[in-house]
This record gives sequence, structure tokens and C-alpha cells, in this order.
Amino acid sequence: MRIKEESLAIALQNAHLKELPKQYKGKDKDDNFWIEAIILVRKRNLDESYAIARRNGHGMLNIILDCGRMSPVMGVMNIYPYLYLEDYGVFSVPEKERIKATEQLYMPSCPVDKRLLRETKGEELNCVIRDILIDRQLRNLEEDVRKNALDEREVSTDFRADGSEDLDNSGKEMKDRKRSKVIGQYGRIAKASEFLFGTTGDKELPTL
Repeated sequence: MRIKEESLAIALQNAHLKELPKQYKGKDKDDNFWIEAIILVRKRNLDESYAIARRNGHGMLNIILDCGRMSPVMGVMNIYPYLYLEDYGVFSVPEKERIKATEQLYMPSCPVDKRLLRETKGEELNCVIRDILIDRQLRNLEEDVRKNALDEREVSTDFRADGSEDLDNSGKEMKDRKRSKVIGQYGRIAKASEFLFGTTGDKELPTL
């Protein structure tokens, strides 16, 4: 297998995807700011291979997993985002309300200095807000992954211990648990939106 195809398989596996997402066209919409993506890069050794990249609130790209051979990256050829920023509707309100809303969402463990919300304005303020929201979203995702792993281990243990439960029932239980996790995640978003602005917005649950 060639390096390009090999690196794609590794990238998809690490991103938990079956195929490449839609290619990024180079312009973010207000409600469509990507924060993680599989990217196709060109290396100094002339390889074309895939990697996983993350963006900060300023749009700066950082490679978090190089799936190809060791060689400096000379340029990014294509971008395939799979994770987008959940902004809780903060960019749809005036600046003063935007600051207050972000202060409510700020997590004590966030590396971004909270004082910057009051010390910056305009687009720089928006970048600071995105950095704070990105940190919150990624931490929540890490917590969900940890809980899901514990649940899967618990279901697996139950199945081994109880010979009367068939595989179909075990699989159904796992699917029900995963669905409850997704509903819980979107419920948090709706509750946060309602808490911040008094409305729940129009978030739609994905089909499982």
C-alpha cells in the first residue's frame, strides 16, 4: 500500500470515521467554524500524506497527529473537517451580551486568560471567545469519551457474567446507552442556550 493510502487509513481510524468528510472550501460561515480536520499535506521528501489538525480561535492550524513518514510539512493541500465549533449562539448577540455569555461558559481550567474578554474588542474578542469555547467543547468531548469507555466496559462485563442475555440484547443495550449520551450532549447545549439567552434554539438531534 502506498504512503498516501496508508496514512489515510490511520487518520480515519484515529478520527473514528469510515470515509473522508466533505472538503473545506476555504471560508467559514458564522455558525460553521471547524476545529478538527483530516488534512492532506505535502512533505519535504515529496510525499503526499494525511494528518489530523486542530485550529485555535484565530484560525491557526496545528498538526496533532502526522500519519505519514517523518519529514517536515511544506504545505497543506486539502482540508476535510469533521468537528465544528458549538458556539451556543454567542455570536448572534451584541458584544456586551456576548462577553457575559462567554464568562458564564468559561471553565476554571481553561488556559485562556478570562480578563481578555474585557480587554479586547472586535474580531480579536471573537477569537478569544472561540478559544474559550473550543477548550470547553474539547474537554466535554474527552469526558464523554471517558464515560462511554466505562459504559462499554460495564456492558461487556455484564454480558460475560450473565449467560442468559443474548448478543442481540447486549447490542441493543449498548445502542440505547450511546443514544442517551448523544441526547445528553445536545440537552446540555439546549440548557446552556436557554440559561444564557432564555431560548433553546433550533438544535436537531442526529439520527442514530
